[in-house]
Amino acid sequence: MPKAARKLRVEATNAAAVSRELWNGLIRFNRGQAGPLRYKRAVLSIRGGKGRLFGGLILQSYWKESYVELLWLSEGARRLGYGRRLMREAERRARRHFYVKRLSG
Repeated sequence: MPKAARKLRVEATNAAAVSRELWNGLIRFNRGQAGPLRYKRAVLSIRGGKGRLFGGLILQSYWKESYVELLWLSEGARRLGYGRRLMREAERRARRHFYVKRLSG
């Protein structure tokens, strides 16, 4: 494609499809550079005795990286140490993902 024909555009009508195509392109490139994705997603929650959700965390891990996508606690669950517990468990899982990846090649 000639450089003059390239234009920046905001994908207003087709954003979801273009977003998927962009992610697929990035994943293909990264797999070629770093090998298999080894993607894992963990959803951790804090629940009361009757199952009521008080908060939680979403952890995403792939290759040698992990990150917290989301951390939320209800007003009543804040300042009680639950966020710390969630983060410690996320860190434990991230370390395990990294070391299992290192040991398996």
